[in-house]
Amino acid sequence: MKVRYSNNINAFGGVNFVLQEFDKLKIGNILYDNLPSLSPKSSYSWRDIFYSFQVFISVVETAWRMLRPFLLTNLEVIPYLTYVALTLYFVGWVILY
Repeated sequence: MKVRYSNNINAFGGVNFVLQEFDKLKIGNILYDNLPSLSPKSSYSWRDIFYSFQVFISVVETAWRMLRPFLLTNLEVIPYLTYVALTLYFVGWVILY
């Protein structure tokens, strides 16, 4: 779904729509009720951790799709690029399946 209008404009772009849907589904409450409690001194909740992870996965998926042709054809040119390509491939594979 393409986001055409949003009150929240930030670097995450269309991810705001997904996070709003998570809020409507009360994912934060489900996580709070079913996961072990965090330290009282913690400034993060399970909701914050889960949402951050979802944003990270979205960024990795986008990076993999954009960089895949370059990474797969230039593995021997740039040192350690093999490791980067394999990591993105693995994370991309986990996301898609």
